Amino acid sequence: MKRSVIFIFLLILTHQLGFSQSIKLLFTDTNKKQTFKTQPFTCRDSIAIEKALTYCMLRNYSHGYLTATIDSFQCNSTNIMAYGNMGLKYRWLKFHIDSLSYATLNQIGLSKTNLTGKTLSPKSISRFIKSALTQFENNGYPFAKGFLTNVEIEDNGVNAIINFQKGNLIIIDTIYLKGDAKLNTKKLAAIINIRKGESYSESKIQHIDKRLMQQQHLSIIKPSEVEFLNRKARIYCYLGNRPASKFWGMAGFYKDRLENKVKLNGDINLLLVNALRSGEKLNFSWTAPGQGTQNLNINVDWPYILGWQVGVVSSFSLYKRDSTYITFNPKLALAFFNNNGGRFLVNADYKKTSYNSNNTLTQNQYGNSTAFLYGFGYEFNSYDNALLPIRGMLIKSNLNTGKRQLIQKQGSDANLIEGDLFIENYIPLYESRVILATRLNSKIKTIYGPNKSVSLFENEMYRIGGMSTIRGFNQEMILSQAYSIASLELHLRMSEGSGVFLFTDKAFVKVYELGYRKDTWPLGLGLGINLATKAGIFSLSYALGQGFGQSIGTRDAKVHFGISAVF
Repeated sequence: MKRSVIFIFLLILTHQLGFSQSIKLLFTDTNKKQTFKTQPFTCRDSIAIEKALTYCMLRNYSHGYLTATIDSFQCNSTNIMAYGNMGLKYRWLKFHIDSLSYATLNQIGLSKTNLTGKTLSPKSISRFIKSALTQFENNGYPFAKGFLTNVEIEDNGVNAIINFQKGNLIIIDTIYLKGDAKLNTKKLAAIINIRKGESYSESKIQHIDKRLMQQQHLSIIKPSEVEFLNRKARIYCYLGNRPASKFWGMAGFYKDRLENKVKLNGDINLLLVNALRSGEKLNFSWTAPGQGTQNLNINVDWPYILGWQVGVVSSFSLYKRDSTYITFNPKLALAFFNNNGGRFLVNADYKKTSYNSNNTLTQNQYGNSTAFLYGFGYEFNSYDNALLPIRGMLIKSNLNTGKRQLIQKQGSDANLIEGDLFIENYIPLYESRVILATRLNSKIKTIYGPNKSVSLFENEMYRIGGMSTIRGFNQEMILSQAYSIASLELHLRMSEGSGVFLFTDKAFVKVYELGYRKDTWPLGLGLGINLATKAGIFSLSYALGQGFGQSIGTRDAKVHFGISAVF
């Protein structure tokens, strides 16, 4: 009996099986039935069947039924029918850790837990042992062991002592780069956050390929490998180059209600990735939403400077609203990477906006002001594919504050707070073909000061509407100081780069319109198609909007088409 219990625990702690076909269990002593899913098998494959039955028994072991057995089974092409006895449910009477193991656990910050009198659950015991082994594995001891000794069974109780052996200390020796990737080993070490001479960490090893997959310019030839030799570990990464630089352009048709004409707007983007072989991203964007408005954006993202876990993110935007006003907005941030692939940002944000004071009609609407903001941000990316994600999450957030000063005497100076949150999540519903994408895009800008009547001018507010915010409305037609847009997209991907999708956007917007502020809830919905061609991916979308004088109907429909190419 003692050997059986030890065997059961070793089985639970060392087997992690993932199955997905049909097995039915009937326990004759309790008349209890259970059904499990397993991987496909054949009746001739006795090893696969044995593993499948063992997996099914783990559930009963985890509930304290250590003597549960399977006595016989029948197999056909669709399922397995097994018969057995469940037995008694056992409880812990005493649970001890030997003195040497106790001292070892204290070294890694763990202490024993008291399980006396509680239902015996190998899951809870294995959870404790696993947490200890995880600590060992992440602190240089990947070959640590945990096991039970002195196991005694009395009636429905169990006495046992748990022992830990940490094994040899393993040090990272060398990181090897195999393949033709345009990357040096110093930059590779920074990306995977592992350096020569540090203690082995299983957590970092498990995240190597995940972090490499998030690099747009790298392709993984095969999974990374670890070689153990003379108390040292060598890491092998197999990487190739992947086209990641991208050009895309988009144009849209909209109806100008004032002139009762159909007009054209558009934007052009150029993204250069790893052009200087440092993993950097250079993004140039020019947008012309119509009515004489132009917007130029330049963004630079330079990670892992000198092989450190530090990067620089900078941007410059120039916004010109016909002849009414012009806004400059340079930004600079230091990025500090953490172990989970995210990064913290320390931000500096300067804004300057100037309006044409010769126009007396706009003197109360617009203002000349500057603002210097500083703050913090956080970004996290767990996409499985940087260019065409199937699963994973993207988070971007910032909170900045500072002083806003008026250049001309249009009021008193004030404090400005600005925050933004962007969350995007991809969920595969059916393999890699049916994908659900959810998105939350929120921004807020508020101002306060000694003068209670202080407020933002129109040229300091957000302008939203169009493909990048809420679809179904004209580009930048909505003036707001705060908004939140929730989006759902259902994608049917027929091949890489080709597919159809449905989308809906529901927004809460604090609107500034004709000198008045109010809250509104606009809705946008529509459908689109992506088609992969030799020249690139052609996109076409059709959107309808409800709100701001629009209703769901073809009269106010918005059509956007574009093409993108990766090189």
